Amino acid sequence: MTGTSRAISALAFIFSLLVFGYRGWDGHRAIMPLDVVFVQQSLDPSNPFSGVNTPFGQFDLLRQFSGYLHTVVRVFVELFELAPFSIYPVLTFTTSTVIWAGCAWAVFLAVRSVAGPVAGLVGSAAFALLPASNIILLAQLNALQWPMLVASVILIATNFEPRSTLGKLLYLGFLFLLAANAALAFIPMAMLGWRLVLRWNLRDTTKRLTAMCIPYAVQVFAYIRQPGRRAEELNPLAQLFQEMYYIPKTLLPGFLRGAVDGRLSVVASALLLLIAVGFTATVIGAIRTSQPKDQRFDRVVVELIVIAVLSGVFSVVMNGNLNHQYLMIPMTCLWVAVIMSVERLHHVPEYRHFGQITALFALGVFVFSSVATWDKDLRDPFFSPPGLADLSSSLQRAQELCVVSPDDRVDTSGTGLVLPCEIVMTLR
Repeated sequence: MTGTSRAISALAFIFSLLVFGYRGWDGHRAIMPLDVVFVQQSLDPSNPFSGVNTPFGQFDLLRQFSGYLHTVVRVFVELFELAPFSIYPVLTFTTSTVIWAGCAWAVFLAVRSVAGPVAGLVGSAAFALLPASNIILLAQLNALQWPMLVASVILIATNFEPRSTLGKLLYLGFLFLLAANAALAFIPMAMLGWRLVLRWNLRDTTKRLTAMCIPYAVQVFAYIRQPGRRAEELNPLAQLFQEMYYIPKTLLPGFLRGAVDGRLSVVASALLLLIAVGFTATVIGAIRTSQPKDQRFDRVVVELIVIAVLSGVFSVVMNGNLNHQYLMIPMTCLWVAVIMSVERLHHVPEYRHFGQITALFALGVFVFSSVATWDKDLRDPFFSPPGLADLSSSLQRAQELCVVSPDDRVDTSGTGLVLPCEIVMTLR
């Protein structure tokens, strides 16, 4: 690796770290609302157990919530509670930010292995700035499965191969943790299975698929044994076409989108058609100008487009709708495919001008679709700063109340973490 490549690699991580740190900063003093559940269940022994009974007792790490197991999240919660409780939000914010930035760096490594360091940097930056993920980015452990899913899909699609033994072990460990924490882990598992059928890199593929199958089997077994599974209440097929229509609409800025099932205006429809035609021309042009030696590039771009479509379908079928987080895999795959295609066109002399035009076009679309979306999502009332209490102040007030009424239950965090006073008085 040259000095320039190392510098670009460092820049990819630092840029992502700064972006995710900025976007999650409002949560560094508070427990985010969705994370309250994990802390509540961990701290309060009177909370009804809904996990898995084993011969060794109750295994709390496999307790499901809202249709997920969140095994990795619960491990972090248990570890963070060993430290003073008042710094819990800081630990959550720091961990979440580093993991998001690490996954963006993994996107950089994957794209660089096929299209070079500059394309890798742009790909990781696009993931860091992706507007579809804003609403779940703030400092919460609940969202960690999503950057891990995106990174795994891009790593596998590009057939990324770590060079060192440590890198190979970290890759296997990453896939293991993902499969223990996310229902949609079957998407990268299916990608590995396809490679196994085609006998691509057979030895390493077998190891990676095994590393995912074991924890995923445990996850499925634990999930089906617990009540309250959200999937039992859904009728996703009725929503499929309506929700799939929303994926391309995210390429438009927020003020032009309208409701998920609402019709676009004539101007917005024409603009969306122009974007679709431009991206299609970019990808097809890159594939047509590639040489026989570029077969890997062709496979990667085609697979990313296919995964973008299929992952949207899977998300609707499993979830019943397309929340912001469910758009992360489709949109990241699309943008990475476009970025790689632009880079390819730029390096073909007779198509260099076309490559420059497509680069400006893609940049314009990304900026245009992002600005209004950032403004809208970062002001969502669910995550707005006034709705988040300072944990240290809330804990102090809760303990003052417990001195007066030691048999009560009080809100320890200001965001719904209601605990018995006997537990509250032990927290510092």
